[in-house]
Amino acid sequence: MAGTIVSKFLKAKSGGDVTRSVLVHFTNATNGKLTLESKDVSGKWLTSPPSIIQPNAHVDFKSGTSLKSATVKGEVKYRADGGDDVTLKWGNPAIGYNWYEQWHSSGVRLQRDGEGKGSYAEINYKLEKT
Repeated sequence: MAGTIVSKFLKAKSGGDVTRSVLVHFTNATNGKLTLESKDVSGKWLTSPPSIIQPNAHVDFKSGTSLKSATVKGEVKYRADGGDDVTLKWGNPAIGYNWYEQWHSSGVRLQRDGEGKGSYAEINYKLEKT
């Protein structure tokens, strides 16, 4: 009985039969909209990145896998109205440590907050104009 309750809790937390995932919380604290240039995932998008992120808006997107031995990897690239680029990459492997990389143009500052650890990882990003 206890195992069933734990199993249901993990399924609810992860989004179904997902064994690992990365939930990205992203805040666009600039005055310009961001347009999705590209997205890539190994696994599947549980919540797809939006095609547009409005100015001063917060969005979430999530990637995951149901394969126990698989690594979840994701990458998104956004372009701002003024031409600034922002790229986020992440990985949540079956064995080893989660990893995160980010690149941005010199006209913006990108802050990452949170440890993003564990099978069901969460990470926070905030984009600001410099």
